[in-house]
Amino acid sequence: MNRIAPIRTVIFFLLFIALLAPPPVSASASFSVVSEDQFFDSEGVRIRFIDVGPRDGEPVLLIHGGFSNLDSQWIRSGVIDALDEAYRVIALDLRGHGLSDKPHDPEMYGNAMVLDVVRLLNHLEIEKAHIVGYSMGGAITYRLVADHPRLVISAMPCGTGYGPPSQVRTEMLERVAKSLEESGSIRPALDHYVTDGSLTEAQVDRIVESTRESNDTMALAAVVRSIPRLRPDRAKLEANQVPCLCIIGENDPNREALDAMLQYMPHLEAKVIKDANHMTAYRDPQFIASIVSFIGMHDSEAASDDGSR
Repeated sequence: MNRIAPIRTVIFFLLFIALLAPPPVSASASFSVVSEDQFFDSEGVRIRFIDVGPRDGEPVLLIHGGFSNLDSQWIRSGVIDALDEAYRVIALDLRGHGLSDKPHDPEMYGNAMVLDVVRLLNHLEIEKAHIVGYSMGGAITYRLVADHPRLVISAMPCGTGYGPPSQVRTEMLERVAKSLEESGSIRPALDHYVTDGSLTEAQVDRIVESTRESNDTMALAAVVRSIPRLRPDRAKLEANQVPCLCIIGENDPNREALDAMLQYMPHLEAKVIKDANHMTAYRDPQFIASIVSFIGMHDSEAASDDGSR
């Protein structure tokens, strides 16, 4: 696996992936993954999930990023297709997204999103799972590794990282939240996050409008305001024994924050996808291949072969 060279400035932001995808649709639409939507109650918040693949397969739980949902992040990208023949694959719509409930209070997000994942595993009577998250889903994955390691076989907190707290990040989150509250626009996020010239002005306008039309933007603003409360305890990450892999685009600004983590998390590896950015990395064939390979290296069959568990 690649280790990322040190970069001077540590700036991190967790959200805003899959924005070029069409608006959310049911998982039972014309994709090869077909599953009836299921719902469970997470302390009064209704959470949508799907559960596909063999019931005796080792569980893999997928956590999408901000402004996304399980359909655009995991079904349309082909990730579930690549996993559900051999593994039991569970994916959820985070609160505030997709078909799950959408509170407008920032206090209803943050660590509550981490606990939604814990409760879903408990609801399904799953003791341990491989966890794959992207962007904000990657942040939630880091929190699971730090706070609930007994639930995690292996972890892939992709497209994200944690550096020292940053005033730049704090101010940018405030701009995004205010923009969502005042006009329903994610333009400040795109201006910050897509800096490699890969989007035309017309594409930016289309993304802004599509996101406004297909989401509850006040709920998304509440999600943005809760992001600082997702920061994991560094000491717990330093002591972590769970094998972790972050797959990230070469042009993703979060590489800078990930570099800081590679210095103090001995069980964290990085895979960099050449020429990809934050919005394109998870659609790259290397992304799927790396997930399948990493899970295969750490599933129970591999562990029994090398006697590590």
